[in-house]
Amino acid sequence: MIQRSCNSIAKRSIQSRRCMFYDGSQKVTRQQQTPLSFPYLLSARVSSTTATQRSGLAASATAATNAVKNAAANTNINTATSSVSSARQILQRAFSQDAIRRALPIIGNGAYMALASGFLATDMFQLRLMLVGGYTGLVAFHSLHPKPLQIPLRWSMLFVVVNAGAVMMLFMDRWIGDVLLSDEEMALYEKHFKDDSGLTTGQFYYLLQMATTEEIPDGNILTKEGRVSPNLFFVEKGQAKTYHHGAFAAYIDEGGFVNDVAFQQQKEDEEEDELDGIISMINNINPNKPTMGGIGAYGTVVTHGDCKVLVWNQTELKDFLKKRPDMDRNMKYTLSRHLVNSLIKQRAVRRLTTPERKELRRIETSTCWP
Repeated sequence: MIQRSCNSIAKRSIQSRRCMFYDGSQKVTRQQQTPLSFPYLLSARVSSTTATQRSGLAASATAATNAVKNAAANTNINTATSSVSSARQILQRAFSQDAIRRALPIIGNGAYMALASGFLATDMFQLRLMLVGGYTGLVAFHSLHPKPLQIPLRWSMLFVVVNAGAVMMLFMDRWIGDVLLSDEEMALYEKHFKDDSGLTTGQFYYLLQMATTEEIPDGNILTKEGRVSPNLFFVEKGQAKTYHHGAFAAYIDEGGFVNDVAFQQQKEDEEEDELDGIISMINNINPNKPTMGGIGAYGTVVTHGDCKVLVWNQTELKDFLKKRPDMDRNMKYTLSRHLVNSLIKQRAVRRLTTPERKELRRIETSTCWP
């Protein structure tokens, strides 16, 4: 009896519009109604309530996690902000007006000490480095003033740029060859050109860039005595013979220069001609003086076996050396050292004349290397 009354009450509650399980789009007929028991409805209500509680708990957990993350982010932001503010305080303390005012005499005196040290330096690379440091100090000295003087500031900046460019040029001139030279070229440099007062690796690299490599067979004449040769030669592999006044003078082995005496004399004579031309233009005396056609070779040089030589055009090489005084000086030293070694060899073989004269006459009648 009690069960029937509970079932009827449950049915009427479900069919009511206020019931939470009512779906207005579906009208339930009597045939479609199924008997529902009170325990089933109670379990459904409990399950729906549990699901609602679970979703609420999940939302609460998500909100709590987001709150923790936001709190951590805010903590990190606050920490970063505090660190930035502390860094600003340190910088303000370090670069305050009083600190700058106390540092100005140190910066100025240090800059002028660097300039004085650069003027006392004998090495050009060290000189340029000290000038860069000195003028950089002057730039800082002038710029830190409340009202800096614009003229010395700008000129100091210009001197920094100029000397920094000179430092880069000197660096490339001295050490760029260590990177760009091949193993064979580096071995050639260390064997024949390496010297404390000779060409640097960078200068040797530039020298090789201007040279052409020639394979010359046996018995060809490189230079004729008294005749102008437009080229300067270096015997990389092989051997050559030198004849002076028809007599055998010496061998030119690997690592020797050919026509180096004329190359150096021609440079000196051209410098004298330029000086004479300037004097003549000033005094208006003989302004149309003709230039010299060149200096003749010191001796006749003939290849002794197949040779591999490096050939430079004298005019191009001299024009290049004029723009590089350091390389010009080192090149003169290298050629002078070779000339001394050649004279020593000539003294050792001065008595060998007769067989070599016959060989020279035979070679002079043959086809010569152009």
